[in-house]
Amino acid sequence: RKQVDVTLSQTQSSDPYRLTVDIGIGRAAGALPRVVRVLLEGRSTTVSFVADTEPASAVIDPETWLLFDAGPFTRQ
Repeated sequence: RKQVDVTLSQTQSSDPYRLTVDIGIGRAAGALPRVVRVLLEGRSTTVSFVADTEPASAVIDPETWLLFDAGPFTRQ
């Protein structure tokens, strides 16, 4: 088993929001992603997901419910 760690950061100058954010984890190219809902609190939140294989993709807010600039997405 593998683990996927995702860190979400709020970088705006105003106080951070408390909200839920969906993260879509794609298991294979072209397959529908597994969507996990995460509670974002404070400036930074890190969550971990168990995965059977290395994800093919990760998408923040795959259904585009939120109005925000996702900024850079880095894979480590």
